Amino acid sequence: SLSNDGAAVLATDTILPTEINANGLSRATATMLDNGTGAVNYTYTWTATGAQSVQKVGLNWLPTAATDNNLYSEVLVASASLVANDQLRIVYSVNATSGT
Repeated sequence: SLSNDGAAVLATDTILPTEINANGLSRATATMLDNGTGAVNYTYTWTATGAQSVQKVGLNWLPTAATDNNLYSEVLVASASLVANDQLRIVYSVNATSGT
């Protein structure tokens, strides 16, 4: 999921603030690649259909846009100002280690 919210990420967030649901940038299902070493990459490329800025990226486990309590992680990124036909490719890497 994508957002144009530029505020700091909060540990208490359960939904991506002001999730984008327009201009071709709605929540999408990413391709997952497990490299076998505890790192998993989620990749998706959006194509904008209109002008839109993006400042946050979220990783959700439900595909339904703007639903609460399914935000796995979010990150504040450098602002991207998109216009129609611009592409935004996000690779979200999750690293996990085993332990107690």
